[in-house]
Amino acid sequence: MSFTPSRRAAILAILAVTVGAMLVGCTGVPSTPAASVTPTKSGPTASPSPTEAPLAGTCGPADGASPGLATSYTVLTSDSTTPVTMTYMTFNKDGTLGHKTETVTGPVVTRIGYPCTDAAASAIWTFTVQAPAGSDVGCVLAFGDAVDKTDSPADTGRTTMDCSSNPGYE
Repeated sequence: MSFTPSRRAAILAILAVTVGAMLVGCTGVPSTPAASVTPTKSGPTASPSPTEAPLAGTCGPADGASPGLATSYTVLTSDSTTPVTMTYMTFNKDGTLGHKTETVTGPVVTRIGYPCTDAAASAIWTFTVQAPAGSDVGCVLAFGDAVDKTDSPADTGRTTMDCSSNPGYE
């Protein structure tokens, strides 16, 4: 399935606004059930709720200079079978900034990070996506309630999308 550049841009914009609204904590939206705990021989394990995204680093929502302001790294694909590789910055309580690389399948994959040290303020927040040639893939970098950068191949034949930026603290 192939989208025209204008349709792809519209889809990215709608998704970015939706993700941003979810991160800020909309009201009136039904909540998902709490995680369930299943006992095992080695102890209980929790199943995450379907809406939880893995954290990018060790900083959590209550940490740092801008508590609760999340950075979201979102990959959009046109199907749920084509693997793409995403590389994104991680924010750690000890002040280090790392990078994590994952191979994922869509159609929507999001990772959440909380910049919690001064080191994050001046760094370029890396976020790139590698996809097979001809794939309909896009990326969205958002900070707090603002979309900072988007990228998609827009029928140019590129296989790397780059949403790296420095949105800074607001």
